[in-house]
Amino acid sequence: MMLFRSSGLVVLLLSLSACALGSEHIDVAYKPSKQAEILASAALAPVQIAVSTDHLSPNDRVGTKINGYGMEGGSIQTTKPISDIVKSAFETELLARGFPEKAGGKTVTADVTKFYNKFHAGFVGEAVATVEMNVKVTGPNNSVLYEKAVTGAKTRGGLMAMTSGEARKALEGALSDAVSQVVSDPNFINTLSSVVVNKEGINS
Repeated sequence: MMLFRSSGLVVLLLSLSACALGSEHIDVAYKPSKQAEILASAALAPVQIAVSTDHLSPNDRVGTKINGYGMEGGSIQTTKPISDIVKSAFETELLARGFPEKAGGKTVTADVTKFYNKFHAGFVGEAVATVEMNVKVTGPNNSVLYEKAVTGAKTRGGLMAMTSGEARKALEGALSDAVSQVVSDPNFINTLSSVVVNKEGINS
C-alpha cells in the first residue's frame, strides 16, 4: 500500500512538472479601476492613440511558468500584441470620458517598457506583475504638452498553483493600475481638453 501511494505521488509530481514545460498563451483584458464620467469639454477635443513596444524588455514573453520546485518552465505569452492590449485600455478610458478618437487633435503615445509577471515559489506562491510605460501627449505640431512615467503593480499571493491563469489576473491588475495613474491625473485630462494655439491657428 505504501509503495502504491508513493508511486501515485511521483506520477502527480511528474505531471505537474510536465505541465510547466510547454508554453501557453493568455488573453489579457483591460478592466477599468473605476467608472469614468463624460466630460463636457471632451467632445471638441479629438485624440489619437499610439502605443510602442520598441523598448519592451523582455519582448518575447510576459512570464515564465514554474513547477512546484521553483524551477522555470515554459513561456507565457499574450494572444494579442501588447501594443493592442494597451491601446485598447486607453481607448476604453478616453472614449468613456467623451474624447472622440480621430485625427486633427492631440496624440497620446504610450511607450511600454515592461509588461511582465514573475512567480515566486514558497510554502504558497505569489504572482507579481509589473507594467511600466512612459506616456506623453503631443499637439498637432508635435510639441510635447504632457509627459509621465508610470509603474503599475499587482501581487496575487497565497497561490497553491502558479498557472498562466494567475499570471493573467496579475497582469490585468497591473495594467489597470498603470493606466489609472495616467487617466486619473488632472494634468493629463486638462492637457487633452485644452486648446492649443499654433502658427496655423487654433487647434484642440
